[in-house]
Amino acid sequence: YVAANPGRYHDFSDPRVWAVVAHAPGMRATFGPDGLSNVAVPAMVIGGVEDELTPYVEDHRGAYEGLSVVPRYLAGLTGCGHYSFATADFCMLLTSLSLSSDGCTDEYRPIDEALQTVQELTLAFLDTVRGESRARPWLPPDVGLDEWQAVEQ
Repeated sequence: YVAANPGRYHDFSDPRVWAVVAHAPGMRATFGPDGLSNVAVPAMVIGGVEDELTPYVEDHRGAYEGLSVVPRYLAGLTGCGHYSFATADFCMLLTSLSLSSDGCTDEYRPIDEALQTVQELTLAFLDTVRGESRARPWLPPDVGLDEWQAVEQ
């Protein structure tokens, strides 16, 4: 939208925001060619490596590579599609409406397992950013990642 409407950009910064966690971000369509390059708070990008709606390499890794803030993290979850981070009820709704079920079918990692990994990553990241030293060993988790990148200093 921003790229397609030059001159209509609004400053979306908010002093209350102290960290960002992007789950399966669709970067090109949402944020234009600059992606998340203006993010000024610690950031984590989490995506499923089998995501078909917002492809991992182009959108998720692309979002991470556009960040310059420190710290920043990228987590590529094994066996996950776009909706693998949703609840089972949400996946049932998508399926019943014949909408995309990318990440919701049996060929993907079980929803409850993927959601637990995402919750652990998110909470460990947020607590680490807040200075909780006991949270840092949880980054990255010991299972379920195809890719982990971190810039911490």
